Amino acid sequence: MSYRLLVIPPSISLFVCFLNRFIETNCPRELVPGKEPDFPWSAQAASQSQTASLQVNESVLKGDSVTLNYDTEIQKDDKIQWKFGEKLIAEMTGENRENPQWTDDEFRDQMKLEPQTGSLFIQQTRSEHSGLYKIEINTSDYSTFRLFSLIVCDEQKSVSVMMGEDVTLRVNPQIQTGDKIFWMFGDDNRAIAKNTKEKCEEESEYSDLRFIPKVYLDRHTGDLTIKTISISDPGEYKLKIIRNGKASFKLFNVTVSEHQVNKSVLKGHPVTLNYKTGIQKDDKIKWKFGTEEKLIAEMTGENRENPQWSDDEFRDQMKLEPQTGSLIIQPTRPEHTGLYKLEIINSDYSTFRLFRLIVCDEIKSVPVMKGADVTLRANTEIQTGDEIFWMFGDDNYTLAKNTKDEFEEKFKHYHLKFEGEVYLNRQTGDLTIKRIRTDHTGEYKLKIIRNGKASFKLFTVTVSAQVNESVLKGRPVTLKYDTEIQKDDKIQWKFGEKLIAEMTGENRENPQWTDEFRDQMKLNPQTGSLFIQQTRSEHTGLYKLEINTRDYSTFILFRLIVCDEEKSVSVMKGEDVTLRVNTEIQTGDEIFWMFGDYNRLVAKNTEEECEEGSEFLDSIFKPKVYLNHQTGDLTIKKIRSERTGEYKLKIIRNGKSSFKLFTVTVSDSTEKRENESVTVEMPLLKAEMHRF
Repeated sequence: MSYRLLVIPPSISLFVCFLNRFIETNCPRELVPGKEPDFPWSAQAASQSQTASLQVNESVLKGDSVTLNYDTEIQKDDKIQWKFGEKLIAEMTGENRENPQWTDDEFRDQMKLEPQTGSLFIQQTRSEHSGLYKIEINTSDYSTFRLFSLIVCDEQKSVSVMMGEDVTLRVNPQIQTGDKIFWMFGDDNRAIAKNTKEKCEEESEYSDLRFIPKVYLDRHTGDLTIKTISISDPGEYKLKIIRNGKASFKLFNVTVSEHQVNKSVLKGHPVTLNYKTGIQKDDKIKWKFGTEEKLIAEMTGENRENPQWSDDEFRDQMKLEPQTGSLIIQPTRPEHTGLYKLEIINSDYSTFRLFRLIVCDEIKSVPVMKGADVTLRANTEIQTGDEIFWMFGDDNYTLAKNTKDEFEEKFKHYHLKFEGEVYLNRQTGDLTIKRIRTDHTGEYKLKIIRNGKASFKLFTVTVSAQVNESVLKGRPVTLKYDTEIQKDDKIQWKFGEKLIAEMTGENRENPQWTDEFRDQMKLNPQTGSLFIQQTRSEHTGLYKLEINTRDYSTFILFRLIVCDEEKSVSVMKGEDVTLRVNTEIQTGDEIFWMFGDYNRLVAKNTEEECEEGSEFLDSIFKPKVYLNHQTGDLTIKKIRSERTGEYKLKIIRNGKSSFKLFTVTVSDSTEKRENESVTVEMPLLKAEMHRF
């Protein structure tokens, strides 16, 4: 056996000594009188956590009912006792579960025992019901107990705050000399702050150390201020005041939302900066504008119908909603862009909320294709000294800029999912997004600062997958583009890479066609959608619509499959169904089966890829499908409802492709026998093969 000597460097030893000294010096021991503060890495803390878990803490508003739950069913020879403090309330056995024994009429009239579990139900809680309850359970196999700490609150308040704000929770009544104040947090009543060295009987055995540097107790008022509240700080904050030996409680339910509210609106349209909490009689709210916090208006619950405005400019453009104090701006103008601050002060708490409003000169909708490159155009001549900023999403994440300066709307982080995928043209201000993805769908905002004045433009980008269409040979089909063509727009349709037609907004009634396609197709003059009047096998393939506007350029892809045959198939859930090729498969034939609108690949007999197929296999079919390599038939075992849809068969023979379409409907009908096998045969038409 060998031994190794561990030598601790002097620098680490010094750090450990410093850490111990820091803990002793900075952690407030008075939070847990007579004990060292507990830390999560200590065995002592682990032991205390285990003990604390045996006690259930409940909070309830005075007058409401509450149940102290014991979840184990009482057996015939079990005996339970409920105590309040050390005073016996009631006892019950499994045999007399319908007739528990109460110690006096006071408890009998206010409480009930649930006969199956012995849980204690308090019907109309009063302040004097606050305290420690103990249930003792004695059975033939074991004896144990459980503790319940019940706090009956005189008041319960909901407080909604923004992440990063300071919030003050108010005691509200006036504190008197000798009052003892305790603030607790969470289900386990962790101590946060108090004005006495005494221990609160409801509080946990250990303190919540994360609050130590961020809470402030005003010893004159008893108010608790939480500084720069974080997303991990929401929950129940309980206040206990002991005056002349009598305790009272107040509960604050604090919710924390992640950040300021950002709004975008088109110039001239109305907008509402919403505050959703109803204003109470003694509440006071103030609206302020700009970084200098210029007062707009103020309102109290008593004068809600007559708010006070700071000047006529705001009075004529804005309104306050009397129930909530929400700010309505109608109509919006560019100078309304900026930071709005709502301050809320009431008898229970004070806080504020921030709103960032951007009034845009233009809003454009941009439909784009997943995987395409899209360019969003500034569409103005960029001058020397212009500052350009591109933002994305509700949070105004920074995408690109042409300056080292920051802008007031920006979020504190760059958006990492665009890293390496955006390009800013510094001459034009245009933004190009390379190989756009579906998660790039959203709002793109452009801000240009010229001579100290800002203007905004908003692009609403929708990213969709390739559009797949199937049609029976000889029938018409439309490849749809839903956005109306504007005067200076230009569109081009291509088949493969061959130009079919082009059209501008000005010559929409007279598109330019290549001779091959002129007699077979039409363009919708309003949208530029492509209409194929009588489809033929050679129309199968990839179509590309390129759109160039003054605001953006992009393209959309359409995959069209013209089928030689189409068959409807109805089957019962749970059956086996075989879709038959019904032709002799020859050596070298390549077979592909696809499913659904996205042409997800189900099965194939080759290592080659299918150009119509999705990039993903359809996992819902594994291992439920079987491809017969001799016949090409596809068998789906025990078919389920979600396998209702279109099944496409592609066969490539000597470089020529043919397609068949099976529309399968799976029903729950029980008219047919279970496990009946369904076979679908489709005779091949002559000359069904065509070159792809």
